Amino acid sequence: MSIVYAMCVPHPPLIIPEVGKGEQQGIQKTIDSYEAVMKKAASFQPELVIITSPHATTYLDYLHISPGSHAEGNFGQFRHQRSK
Repeated sequence: MSIVYAMCVPHPPLIIPEVGKGEQQGIQKTIDSYEAVMKKAASFQPELVIITSPHATTYLDYLHISPGSHAEGNFGQFRHQRSK
């Protein structure tokens, strides 16, 4: 298996509608870029997609692969609390 496509995208909290609350218009070019990049990635019909983040667990000498089947987060610092 070889790497056929790699991308790097910013991830401003405003991109989440519950956080942006209409302010997404200010980052519309970023949103459009996400859609273009994902269409390009999907065109390869990949068997595997790897997503990494500077907010994920990191080490200097190896890559961490989460053993979980899902992830959870909190956007409280960005004015959004998940309702239960």
